[in-house]
Amino acid sequence: MKEIFPKKLEILRQRIPIGIKEALCLLESTNGDVTQVEILFKAKVLAIILQKTGVTKETAAHHLLKNKFNIDQTLKSINEERYTLTERILIKDKYRKESALTKIADTIEKEQNLTRDFWLDFVQFEKLEPEISCLLSIMEWLNYESWEGFDSAIYFNLDIVMNQIENKLYLPQIAEILRRSLMIDQIHAEQQKNILSKEGVIVPIHDFIKQNGLFNQKRSLLIDTLYEFVKKHIDKFP
Repeated sequence: MKEIFPKKLEILRQRIPIGIKEALCLLESTNGDVTQVEILFKAKVLAIILQKTGVTKETAAHHLLKNKFNIDQTLKSINEERYTLTERILIKDKYRKESALTKIADTIEKEQNLTRDFWLDFVQFEKLEPEISCLLSIMEWLNYESWEGFDSAIYFNLDIVMNQIENKLYLPQIAEILRRSLMIDQIHAEQQKNILSKEGVIVPIHDFIKQNGLFNQKRSLLIDTLYEFVKKHIDKFP
């Protein structure tokens, strides 16, 4: 019987996406019965889909047939039917919240055809849903802060960002850190300018460094709260 397995293996793999090793084992166990192997394989794949998704047998069978019994494609197909894009991102990246929020923001940027000159113009957010505007403004500001530094970020649409943090996310303590940071920097701006012109260096401001450290300590809280905000208002997102 083994000498005809190669031909039957070829026939089998034209019908279903079965691995060579598994196909040969099943052919061996069924004495080369291709139809029986196909039945066994489809039953196994169906069980896997049911276990992973919890959908009805009819739904699982429909998506398996639609995707030619490819498990990965079937799972993707079912998830696309059950969840929105934002929900799928949140599920996939539930342990990487900032990554999930970045992906959602990127999706909205493309969907809304927002213009970008390296950084997004926050004026564009005014036409969007308040929840969408909150996500975009905070994530864009955090991205700016990561690239340009905290000392530059406090001059990047800070009023808008503080308003979102304080009135949408209800984190007044973080908004106050940003507010104090800006105030401290402005108070010492002229002094710093004079020192720079005379000595060619910038002298670190202790109070500013302290506020920067406090923000870094609270950054994860900001991300966690924004993540929960998106979940709470999931119907507003794509």
